[in-house]
Amino acid sequence: MDLKNAELFLRKTNYIEGWLSVHDVVVFATLLKIQDLFEVKGNLLEIGVYQGKSAVLIGKFLGSKEEFEICDIFGTPTDDNNFNEILSSYDNLSRTLFEKNCLLELGYIPKIHECKSIDLRVNLLSDRYRFIHIDGSHLYSHVKCDIELAIGIVTESDGIIVIDDFRSQHTLGVTKAIWQFVESKALFPILVTPTKMYLVKKTKSISLADISKNLLGSGIDTALEDIDGISFLRTLNLKDQELYLTNSWARSLVPPLVLNYLRRSNYFGKFLIFVRNLFKSLPKPSNKPV
Repeated sequence: MDLKNAELFLRKTNYIEGWLSVHDVVVFATLLKIQDLFEVKGNLLEIGVYQGKSAVLIGKFLGSKEEFEICDIFGTPTDDNNFNEILSSYDNLSRTLFEKNCLLELGYIPKIHECKSIDLRVNLLSDRYRFIHIDGSHLYSHVKCDIELAIGIVTESDGIIVIDDFRSQHTLGVTKAIWQFVESKALFPILVTPTKMYLVKKTKSISLADISKNLLGSGIDTALEDIDGISFLRTLNLKDQELYLTNSWARSLVPPLVLNYLRRSNYFGKFLIFVRNLFKSLPKPSNKPV
């Protein structure tokens, strides 16, 4: 998938609230395509789905005799700290809405584990997962448990673990957890975008050359980084305003009843484009002192 098609995907799924950069759409599709080329087998897993913005992308790459499993807390009780984070960041967390979005985009509903991720292991359908996306709690203790789980079930050869928010100011617990596993050589980063880190269990898993080759022509430039002997690719030139694409701005401008009507109609995409173009046409504020 190239940048143009990634942008089309994000426009098409703009009605799904969430956060997903255009770089990560391309990288998800690229890595899942590489796994298909290498005939890597295993289930797909996502921990933390919100309304399904990334799930409807991952689910498009489900192979035969594979399952796509997701875990989210939805209405399950949790500890106070996690509850407060959910309340502040995910004001419309709904299993019904997630299922509706999956049916619209995928034509099926993934296997849902409605539970805390710390309780997920006993509910999983397999012990072999080729692609695991961790985008749940940002609290250190939760993230550490999620990564430990992923390490135990990801396929040894060419399995990929993706971890969201590895460097944001409000997600320092994620940062601490990731680098502990990298420093202990339990995981090896292969690529980072401005928002996500992609890791494998073995250095001889999916190679940087394979990734570079498959990203050629996508419109994304990369640079090779080396940190204390650990080499990985970094994507370049993603504008700050494109780090997280969400439609929350539309919710803040349009009454909920009108927005819900537009979502159900064929005019929602056209409406979003109209409003975006309207804002682009407004004169930019001057930085000169008055």
